[in-house]
Amino acid sequence: MSSTSIRRWTKTFTALTVAVTLAASASGTAYAAGPGGDVSANIVGGHEATESYPAMISLQFAHGDDFEHGCGATLVSRRWAVTAAHCVTSQDGSPVSPERLRLRVGSNDRTTGGASVGVTAVLPHAEWDWATGTGRVADIAMLRLDTYVQLQHIEIATRLQNDGAVARMLGFGLTEPNGEGPAPTTLQELDTRLLPSERCASPDEFGISEGDICVANVNGTDGICVGDGGGPLMQKIQGRWQLIGTLSRPTTGACGIGPAIFTDATYYRSWMYEVMSTGTVPPAAPGATPAAPSAAKASAQSQNWYLPAA
Repeated sequence: MSSTSIRRWTKTFTALTVAVTLAASASGTAYAAGPGGDVSANIVGGHEATESYPAMISLQFAHGDDFEHGCGATLVSRRWAVTAAHCVTSQDGSPVSPERLRLRVGSNDRTTGGASVGVTAVLPHAEWDWATGTGRVADIAMLRLDTYVQLQHIEIATRLQNDGAVARMLGFGLTEPNGEGPAPTTLQELDTRLLPSERCASPDEFGISEGDICVANVNGTDGICVGDGGGPLMQKIQGRWQLIGTLSRPTTGACGIGPAIFTDATYYRSWMYEVMSTGTVPPAAPGATPAAPSAAKASAQSQNWYLPAA
């Protein structure tokens, strides 16, 4: 990413964060004091969920005496959820304290219903390094719940469908790219399509790596926004929703303007099952050494697509 792009990205999302904060305050809805106190927003151009999604999770962060929505996550077994590593790691890459997290599982209302459970372990991928290296980004983490959830988890797809196939993203939060309007409590959904990887690859963007999915911005204006990170991308396969990705990052510095990059759940499927079966993180692949902090990392942390840890 060029220094010009870094400056543009930072400026855009600093302004957007202020706007979202004001909108949330005006609506009486406090939003996402995630690990660093930033505000989150959500899907632009979507609409209220048309069905229930028992595996959908509002990942909530401690804020004073309460917990508030910060990221999305997905229930992949009765005891485990998957989210983006950027949602649950601090600036040095270490996981946030599980005590700071709370999950509302299986409700289309992020404030009530479903199951409210705690977290006992936060396990990011060993190669996650804030996308500062030259290898795969590996923006994925597993959360171990403090109790078994009596809700239907989602199956992880075994492979992606072809480019152009329809997929659905889910998320909670503000729905305007400029942060205007009240913060909805109801789940939003947006149907989109898979794109060829090269559509998300550019020297002036955050770039796509092995293990990522490129997803369209519908109508050129509809897509992800600040704080959608970690939320699910699904496809209906043989009549059932299956998980194919978790939201990682944008390719441009404005909500809904460019394609989005999701971490490919089918690529990391075996990794997820190994974490769930052992309760530990597999070691990084040979030669996959996290890089030192860089301008790319500074940009990722400044533009608030995640909720940075203190």
